[in-house]
Amino acid sequence: MKEYEEKNKAQIVVRQSQRADEERSVADRIMQEKREAERRKRDHEEEERIVAQAKRKMKQEATEVMLGVSLWTRVCVRGALSLD
Repeated sequence: MKEYEEKNKAQIVVRQSQRADEERSVADRIMQEKREAERRKRDHEEEERIVAQAKRKMKQEATEVMLGVSLWTRVCVRGALSLD
C-alpha cells in the first residue's frame, strides 16, 4: 500500500483536490438553493402583506361609502320631514 501511495502520490493529490472541489461545489449549490428559498419566502410574505393591506383598504372604503349613504339618507329624511 505504501509503495502504491508513493508511486501515485501526484494522482492521489489530484483526486483529493477534485473531490474537495466537488464537495465545495455541492455545498455552494445547497447554499444557493437555501438563499433562493428564503428569497421566495420573503417575496410570498410581501405579496400576502400587500393583499391584506388592499383588503383592509377596500373594507374601509366600503364602510365609508355605507356610512356616507346612511348619512345622506338621514339628511334627506330630515329635509323631507322639515318640509311638512
